[in-house]
Amino acid sequence: MNTYSVAVTCLIFVAVSSLAQEVKYDVGQRVHVPGRNASGKAWPVTLGTTGFQANLLVSHYTDEDDADPDFVSITVEKINEKGSTVYFERQFPANAVSKSILNSHTKDVTVFNEHLRTVYFDIDGQVFRYVIPN
Repeated sequence: MNTYSVAVTCLIFVAVSSLAQEVKYDVGQRVHVPGRNASGKAWPVTLGTTGFQANLLVSHYTDEDDADPDFVSITVEKINEKGSTVYFERQFPANAVSKSILNSHTKDVTVFNEHLRTVYFDIDGQVFRYVIPN
């Protein structure tokens, strides 16, 4: 019985380890100032049948009188019953991207290769890539 118990424990550990390795969160340096509320617009793009979506979000701080963009985020999120979980994110100060990006929609800056499960974001010629886990 101990041998069976050890074997099952090892199999469970291997299975859980394999699952943990498949999920790769890739969140870069944050630009959004903690504690400051921000608002913005996003036009999500559904990434095939993966249950994930891509977003380009142009945001401004709500504690300022203007609605001028303060930062830009690109994300890959998995939709769930509570909303979504961010698997990939990059943020940029608004003054570090072109006005074209500030006026773009997600579909304008993303390409999704469903066969490779890879989404590409083109931000002013700099390409960011994320492979969606199985």
